Amino acid sequence: MIYIARGYTGNKIQAVPTELSDFEAIRQSKIQVLSDVEKLHHYKRTTVHYFVAGEFKELVRNNMNLKHKTLITLDFDDMDISRDGFIEHLQQTIGGSRFYTFPSIRNGIEGLRYRVVIEPSRAFNIKENSTIMAYVNRIIGLEGYDESADTFSQLQSLKVTFGTKEAYEEDCYFNQGEPFDIDEAIQLQEAYEKENPQAVKRKQKPFQFQVSRKKTYTASLMEQLLEPIESGERNVKMTSLVGKLFSLGMNAEATYEWIHLINDNFVTPALREDEVNTIFRSILKAEQNKLEKGG
Repeated sequence: MIYIARGYTGNKIQAVPTELSDFEAIRQSKIQVLSDVEKLHHYKRTTVHYFVAGEFKELVRNNMNLKHKTLITLDFDDMDISRDGFIEHLQQTIGGSRFYTFPSIRNGIEGLRYRVVIEPSRAFNIKENSTIMAYVNRIIGLEGYDESADTFSQLQSLKVTFGTKEAYEEDCYFNQGEPFDIDEAIQLQEAYEKENPQAVKRKQKPFQFQVSRKKTYTASLMEQLLEPIESGERNVKMTSLVGKLFSLGMNAEATYEWIHLINDNFVTPALREDEVNTIFRSILKAEQNKLEKGG
Protein backbone atom coordinates (compact mmCIF):
# COMPACT_ATOMS: atom_id res chain seq x y z
CA MET A 1 0.00 0.00 0.00
CA ILE A 2 1.13 3.53 -0.78
CA TYR A 3 0.52 6.17 1.89
CA ILE A 4 0.87 9.86 1.14
CA ALA A 5 1.14 13.09 3.09
CA ARG A 6 0.94 16.67 1.88
CA GLY A 7 3.93 18.51 3.27
CA TYR A 8 6.50 16.99 5.59
CA THR A 9 5.61 18.62 8.92
CA GLY A 10 2.81 16.32 10.06
CA ASN A 11 2.52 12.63 10.88
CA LYS A 12 -0.95 12.08 9.45
CA ILE A 13 -1.00 9.96 6.29
CA GLN A 14 -3.60 8.78 3.79
CA ALA A 15 -3.80 5.37 2.14
CA VAL A 16 -4.02 5.37 -1.67
CA PRO A 17 -5.87 2.31 -3.00
CA THR A 18 -4.57 1.09 -6.36
CA GLU A 19 -4.50 -2.09 -8.43
CA LEU A 20 -0.86 -1.43 -9.28
CA SER A 21 2.06 -2.84 -7.31
CA ASP A 22 3.64 -0.33 -4.96
CA PHE A 23 6.65 -0.07 -7.27
CA GLU A 24 4.50 0.62 -10.33
CA ALA A 25 2.36 3.07 -8.38
CA ILE A 26 5.44 5.19 -7.72
CA ARG A 27 6.87 4.73 -11.21
CA GLN A 28 3.59 5.77 -12.84
CA SER A 29 2.77 8.54 -10.35
CA LYS A 30 1.99 11.98 -11.72
CA ILE A 31 4.57 14.74 -11.81
CA GLN A 32 3.71 17.71 -9.61
CA VAL A 33 4.64 21.05 -11.22
CA LEU A 34 5.45 24.01 -8.97
CA SER A 35 5.80 27.60 -10.13
CA ASP A 36 8.09 29.65 -7.89
CA VAL A 37 11.48 28.24 -6.90
CA GLU A 38 11.84 31.00 -4.29
CA LYS A 39 9.04 29.30 -2.34
CA LEU A 40 10.78 25.92 -2.32
CA HIS A 41 10.85 25.51 1.46
CA HIS A 42 7.24 26.66 1.77
CA TYR A 43 6.19 24.12 -0.87
CA LYS A 44 8.03 21.33 0.95
CA ARG A 45 6.19 22.12 4.16
CA THR A 46 2.73 22.60 2.70
CA THR A 47 2.31 21.45 -0.90
CA VAL A 48 4.66 18.68 -2.03
CA HIS A 49 3.32 15.13 -1.83
CA TYR A 50 5.37 12.59 0.13
CA PHE A 51 5.01 8.82 0.31
CA VAL A 52 5.77 5.73 2.37
CA ALA A 53 5.23 2.24 0.91
CA GLY A 54 4.25 -0.58 3.25
CA GLU A 55 1.56 -1.35 5.79
CA PHE A 56 0.64 0.87 8.74
CA LYS A 57 -1.44 -0.25 11.72
CA GLU A 58 -2.96 3.24 11.96
CA LEU A 59 -2.88 6.29 9.71
CA VAL A 60 -0.26 7.96 11.88
CA ARG A 61 3.30 7.85 10.57
CA ASN A 62 5.89 6.56 12.99
CA ASN A 63 8.17 3.54 13.22
CA MET A 64 5.95 1.71 15.70
CA ASN A 65 2.89 1.92 13.45
CA LEU A 66 4.71 0.72 10.33
CA LYS A 67 4.48 -3.09 10.23
CA HIS A 68 6.64 -3.53 7.14
CA LYS A 69 7.90 -1.72 4.04
CA THR A 70 7.42 -2.77 0.44
CA LEU A 71 9.96 -0.53 -1.30
CA ILE A 72 13.61 0.33 -0.73
CA THR A 73 14.10 4.08 -1.16
CA LEU A 74 17.38 5.98 -1.11
CA ASP A 75 18.33 9.63 -1.57
CA PHE A 76 21.57 10.92 -3.05
CA ASP A 77 22.28 14.63 -2.65
CA ASP A 78 24.76 17.08 -4.16
CA MET A 79 26.62 14.42 -6.13
CA ASP A 80 29.81 15.29 -7.98
CA ILE A 81 28.74 13.36 -11.07
CA SER A 82 26.60 13.92 -14.16
CA ARG A 83 23.09 12.57 -14.56
CA ASP A 84 24.25 10.06 -17.17
CA GLY A 85 27.21 9.10 -15.01
CA PHE A 86 24.86 8.48 -12.09
CA ILE A 87 22.58 6.24 -14.16
CA GLU A 88 25.57 4.34 -15.53
CA HIS A 89 26.89 3.80 -12.01
CA LEU A 90 23.54 2.40 -10.88
CA GLN A 91 23.49 0.07 -13.87
CA GLN A 92 26.93 -1.22 -12.93
CA THR A 93 26.17 -1.73 -9.24
CA ILE A 94 22.48 -2.72 -8.99
CA GLY A 95 21.69 -3.22 -12.68
CA GLY A 96 20.34 -6.72 -12.09
CA SER A 97 17.56 -5.30 -9.91
CA ARG A 98 14.37 -3.52 -10.87
CA PHE A 99 14.70 0.12 -9.90
CA TYR A 100 13.38 3.53 -10.80
CA THR A 101 15.23 6.78 -10.19
CA PHE A 102 13.93 10.33 -10.49
CA PRO A 103 15.16 13.84 -9.59
CA SER A 104 14.26 15.12 -6.13
CA ILE A 105 12.87 18.62 -5.65
CA ARG A 106 16.21 20.44 -5.26
CA ASN A 107 17.89 18.75 -8.21
CA GLY A 108 19.73 21.35 -10.28
CA ILE A 109 19.24 23.94 -7.55
CA GLU A 110 21.71 22.37 -5.15
CA GLY A 111 23.71 19.99 -7.35
CA LEU A 112 22.61 16.63 -8.70
CA ARG A 113 19.97 15.10 -6.41
CA TYR A 114 18.13 11.88 -7.14
CA ARG A 115 15.82 9.42 -5.42
CA VAL A 116 16.23 5.70 -6.09
CA VAL A 117 13.30 3.30 -5.59
CA ILE A 118 14.09 -0.42 -5.66
CA GLU A 119 11.49 -3.20 -5.79
CA PRO A 120 12.31 -5.86 -3.15
CA SER A 121 11.61 -9.58 -3.42
CA ARG A 122 9.44 -9.33 -0.30
CA ALA A 123 8.32 -6.90 2.38
CA PHE A 124 10.74 -6.28 5.25
CA ASN A 125 10.37 -5.19 8.86
CA ILE A 126 12.14 -2.61 11.01
CA LYS A 127 14.72 -5.10 12.32
CA GLU A 128 15.74 -5.98 8.75
CA ASN A 129 15.65 -2.40 7.50
CA SER A 130 19.02 -1.17 8.77
CA THR A 131 20.84 -4.23 7.39
CA ILE A 132 19.17 -3.89 4.00
CA MET A 133 19.87 -0.16 3.75
CA ALA A 134 23.50 -0.66 4.80
CA TYR A 135 23.96 -3.33 2.14
CA VAL A 136 22.41 -1.34 -0.70
CA ASN A 137 24.31 1.82 0.20
CA ARG A 138 27.57 -0.13 0.45
CA ILE A 139 27.02 -1.81 -2.92
CA ILE A 140 26.14 1.44 -4.69
CA GLY A 141 29.06 3.15 -2.99
CA LEU A 142 28.34 6.77 -3.90
CA GLU A 143 29.05 9.81 -1.75
CA GLY A 144 26.10 12.06 -1.07
CA TYR A 145 23.87 9.37 0.41
CA ASP A 146 21.27 10.94 2.71
CA GLU A 147 21.19 8.82 5.88
CA SER A 148 17.72 10.09 6.80
CA ALA A 149 16.46 7.48 4.32
CA ASP A 150 17.54 4.83 6.87
CA THR A 151 14.66 5.88 9.14
CA PHE A 152 12.04 3.15 8.78
CA SER A 153 8.99 5.42 8.38
CA GLN A 154 10.81 8.25 6.58
CA LEU A 155 8.73 10.25 4.09
CA GLN A 156 10.08 10.56 0.55
CA SER A 157 8.77 13.13 -1.90
CA LEU A 158 7.03 12.05 -5.07
CA LYS A 159 7.98 13.45 -8.48
CA VAL A 160 8.01 17.25 -8.48
CA THR A 161 9.59 19.89 -10.69
CA PHE A 162 9.81 23.62 -11.32
CA GLY A 163 10.22 22.95 -15.04
CA THR A 164 8.11 21.06 -17.55
CA LYS A 165 6.75 17.54 -17.16
CA GLU A 166 8.37 16.54 -20.44
CA ALA A 167 11.85 17.66 -19.40
CA TYR A 168 11.45 16.03 -15.99
CA GLU A 169 10.32 12.73 -17.48
CA GLU A 170 13.44 12.63 -19.63
CA ASP A 171 15.59 12.81 -16.49
CA CYS A 172 13.87 9.78 -14.91
CA TYR A 173 15.15 6.25 -15.54
CA PHE A 174 13.54 2.80 -15.22
CA ASN A 175 15.71 -0.31 -15.03
CA GLN A 176 13.88 -3.52 -15.95
CA GLY A 177 15.64 -5.98 -13.68
CA GLU A 178 14.48 -8.57 -11.17
CA PRO A 179 13.13 -7.83 -7.69
CA PHE A 180 15.98 -7.18 -5.28
CA ASP A 181 16.70 -10.33 -3.23
CA ILE A 182 16.10 -9.30 0.39
CA ASP A 183 17.23 -12.53 2.02
CA GLU A 184 20.48 -12.64 0.07
CA ALA A 185 21.19 -8.99 0.91
CA ILE A 186 20.71 -9.62 4.63
CA GLN A 187 22.94 -12.70 4.53
CA LEU A 188 25.71 -10.91 2.64
CA GLN A 189 25.61 -7.79 4.82
CA GLU A 190 25.66 -9.79 8.06
CA ALA A 191 28.68 -11.73 6.78
CA TYR A 192 30.39 -8.47 5.81
CA GLU A 193 29.75 -6.90 9.23
CA LYS A 194 31.09 -10.01 10.96
CA GLU A 195 34.30 -9.85 8.92
CA ASN A 196 34.60 -6.05 9.13
CA PRO A 197 33.34 -4.99 12.58
CA GLN A 198 35.20 -1.68 12.35
CA ALA A 199 33.11 -0.72 9.31
CA VAL A 200 29.77 -1.20 11.03
CA LYS A 201 27.91 2.03 11.70
CA ARG A 202 26.96 2.39 15.36
CA LYS A 203 23.37 1.25 15.76
CA GLN A 204 22.92 2.00 19.46
CA LYS A 205 22.37 5.54 20.64
CA PRO A 206 25.57 6.60 22.43
CA PHE A 207 24.02 7.70 25.70
CA GLN A 208 23.65 4.67 27.92
CA PHE A 209 24.70 6.75 30.92
CA GLN A 210 23.45 9.49 33.21
CA VAL A 211 24.71 13.06 33.06
CA SER A 212 24.91 14.76 36.45
CA ARG A 213 25.11 18.29 35.07
CA LYS A 214 22.29 20.52 36.26
CA LYS A 215 19.51 20.69 33.70
CA THR A 216 18.67 24.15 32.38
CA TYR A 217 15.16 25.52 31.92
CA THR A 218 15.64 25.44 28.15
CA ALA A 219 16.71 21.78 28.22
CA SER A 220 13.66 20.86 30.31
CA LEU A 221 11.38 22.67 27.90
CA MET A 222 12.91 21.00 24.84
CA GLU A 223 12.27 17.62 26.46
CA GLN A 224 8.66 18.63 27.17
CA LEU A 225 8.17 19.49 23.50
CA LEU A 226 8.81 15.84 22.60
CA GLU A 227 6.33 14.38 25.11
CA PRO A 228 3.08 12.97 23.67
CA ILE A 229 -0.08 14.92 24.51
CA GLU A 230 -3.24 12.86 24.85
CA SER A 231 -6.92 13.74 24.56
CA GLY A 232 -8.23 15.48 27.68
CA GLU A 233 -5.08 17.49 28.32
CA ARG A 234 -4.49 18.95 24.88
CA ASN A 235 -5.70 22.52 25.38
CA VAL A 236 -4.09 22.96 28.80
CA LYS A 237 -0.70 21.59 27.73
CA MET A 238 -0.66 23.45 24.43
CA THR A 239 -1.49 26.70 26.23
CA SER A 240 1.34 26.04 28.68
CA LEU A 241 3.82 25.29 25.90
CA VAL A 242 2.98 28.47 23.98
CA GLY A 243 3.58 30.52 27.11
CA LYS A 244 6.89 28.79 27.81
CA LEU A 245 8.13 29.33 24.25
CA PHE A 246 7.37 33.03 24.56
CA SER A 247 9.15 33.08 27.93
CA LEU A 248 12.35 31.94 26.18
CA GLY A 249 12.23 35.09 24.09
CA MET A 250 11.09 33.30 20.94
CA ASN A 251 9.39 35.60 18.45
CA ALA A 252 5.75 35.19 17.46
CA GLU A 253 6.45 33.73 14.01
CA ALA A 254 8.76 31.00 15.35
CA THR A 255 6.40 30.21 18.23
CA TYR A 256 3.51 29.85 15.79
CA GLU A 257 5.49 27.37 13.64
CA TRP A 258 6.63 25.39 16.68
CA ILE A 259 3.17 25.02 18.14
CA HIS A 260 1.77 23.72 14.86
CA LEU A 261 4.67 21.24 14.56
CA ILE A 262 3.90 20.00 18.08
CA ASN A 263 0.20 19.68 17.28
CA ASP A 264 0.87 17.77 14.05
CA ASN A 265 3.39 15.35 15.53
CA PHE A 266 2.77 14.89 19.26
CA VAL A 267 -0.91 15.59 19.94
CA THR A 268 -3.37 12.66 19.72
CA PRO A 269 -5.81 13.41 18.29
CA ALA A 270 -4.47 16.66 16.87
CA LEU A 271 -6.38 19.85 17.60
CA ARG A 272 -8.10 21.60 14.73
CA GLU A 273 -6.10 24.41 13.16
CA ASP A 274 -8.56 27.03 14.39
CA GLU A 275 -8.23 25.69 17.95
CA VAL A 276 -4.44 25.96 17.82
CA ASN A 277 -4.71 29.48 16.40
CA THR A 278 -7.11 30.50 19.18
CA ILE A 279 -4.67 29.28 21.85
CA PHE A 280 -1.80 31.05 20.13
CA ARG A 281 -3.65 34.37 19.78
CA SER A 282 -4.77 34.26 23.41
CA ILE A 283 -1.23 33.84 24.76
CA LEU A 284 0.19 36.31 22.24
CA LYS A 285 -2.27 38.94 23.43
CA ALA A 286 -1.33 38.25 27.06
CA GLU A 287 2.36 38.62 26.21
CA GLN A 288 1.72 41.90 24.40
CA ASN A 289 -0.18 43.22 27.42
CA LYS A 290 2.79 42.34 29.66
CA LEU A 291 5.15 44.27 27.41
CA GLU A 292 2.86 47.30 27.35
CA LYS A 293 2.80 47.30 31.16
CA GLY A 294 6.56 46.95 31.33
CA GLY A 295 6.40 43.40 32.66
